[in-house]
Amino acid sequence: MTPKSRIVINTVASYSRTIIQIIVVLFTSRWVLKELGITDYGIFNLIGSVLVIISFINTVISNGNARFLSIEIGKGESQGLCELFKSILCIHLLIPTLLLLVGYFVGIYCIENVLSIPSERMYASLMIFRISITTGIFTFISAPYFALFIANQNIVTLSLLNLLQTILLFICAYILRFVNGDKLIIYSCLYSLTNIVLSLSYITAAYYKYECCRMILGSKIQRDKIVSILKYSFWNLFGDFGHLVRTQGIAIIVNMFFGPNGNAALGFANQLSMQACNLTNALSSATSPEVNRRFGKGDKDSAYRLSLFTSKIGVLLMLILSVPLVFNIDAVLELWLQTVPPFTGALCICLIIMFLIEKYSLGESIYLRAINRIAFPQSVVFVSYSLSVVLPYCGLIQNFGIIGVGISCIITMILSRLGFVIEMKKSISYSIKNLLYQLIIPSLSILFSALCLSSILDSKASFSISFIVITSVILVIITMAFFFYLAFNKNEKQIIISAVSKILKNEEN
Repeated sequence: MTPKSRIVINTVASYSRTIIQIIVVLFTSRWVLKELGITDYGIFNLIGSVLVIISFINTVISNGNARFLSIEIGKGESQGLCELFKSILCIHLLIPTLLLLVGYFVGIYCIENVLSIPSERMYASLMIFRISITTGIFTFISAPYFALFIANQNIVTLSLLNLLQTILLFICAYILRFVNGDKLIIYSCLYSLTNIVLSLSYITAAYYKYECCRMILGSKIQRDKIVSILKYSFWNLFGDFGHLVRTQGIAIIVNMFFGPNGNAALGFANQLSMQACNLTNALSSATSPEVNRRFGKGDKDSAYRLSLFTSKIGVLLMLILSVPLVFNIDAVLELWLQTVPPFTGALCICLIIMFLIEKYSLGESIYLRAINRIAFPQSVVFVSYSLSVVLPYCGLIQNFGIIGVGISCIITMILSRLGFVIEMKKSISYSIKNLLYQLIIPSLSILFSALCLSSILDSKASFSISFIVITSVILVIITMAFFFYLAFNKNEKQIIISAVSKILKNEEN
């Protein structure tokens, strides 16, 4: 299989998995909320956030693992790969030990003395925490095996395993409707069990598929690699921690100034805008291992070209989903929610613009991770994202109300991208002019044209499902044609045309 074919297949697999997960989540969340009730559902999300934090740390470290494994695979040295995998596994055996020694007692103390939990649900809350900690141990241990699939670009297998978890969660939510007893504890056990099954599936599948998993005992530990991985993961974690500060800090600010209604608007805006972003993120999962592999082989120019091409495809995919949504935002929200919190549409548009700006450096981020030049850009990301909880106080809320929060997100996202641009200029011959004329100007022109046209036509007044479908199809065609003409150079256009031609020929045959 050629690298280009592998990237296409991995992207399709990631997209298909994401779409199915979105559909299943829409159903299961309603069932779980109905069965648990608002209080228990809130406790589940509050205490269950331990798993979210664990998954966050685990994902950051796994991305670092995959980067080092991909480079080693590119070198073609099987012994080095086995030693590297054993070194990574040692890291992930150490982390759960620290988790038990520190996190367990801190978590118990916070639940009993800090968090606001009804006394009659204290026992259930402590049970959920213990269950989450146990599940987190399995999650950490399985991370190196998960990273092997990414490094070997076997995204199809990962997608199938993740779909298994999605199906199990669907079954758990359905079973919850028919069981008796403390449904909060029962659902927490079922939810954690699905995560444990997924972790064991990663380990089992990798053990039979990859030789390095079966040669652990005969391999050495590379202490220098452990130091490099931890250092790389630290900078990754440092930058991504700013994301937690931004999301959680903004939620607190909105609550302080606008109350629960403001949080509802922000929550729905986040959910809707994230759907466009999540589908685009699948592209990063499909291409980053190939960029790392090419860099490991010493083919830096090819890795660089692929990363820039990834940015353009990522922006195009974001536009395909965002432009119809921006044009039909009021109609879509009314169809989805019926009773729409004030300013939800405007906040959603701000967040879509924020995520679009993030995609401008999608490929650059992948490339800088491959060459291990992430300290400066991740520091800029952390500082910029942290400013999102400061800027609203600098006149934005006073002048724009809750929309000022969305504006602060856009400003801080622009600042965060500067770190990647500056580092790219220092690392390689990088054209800011091409970034401006091939990505920024075309994409923003398309998005703001849809926004202006929507305000002129007042799409909500013409609301109907057929209207949404027809306008969306027309806007997608126009967006693809306009962006294809302006953003891609001659060679990139030939690559796209050739790929489409092959697909059409295969369908005819």
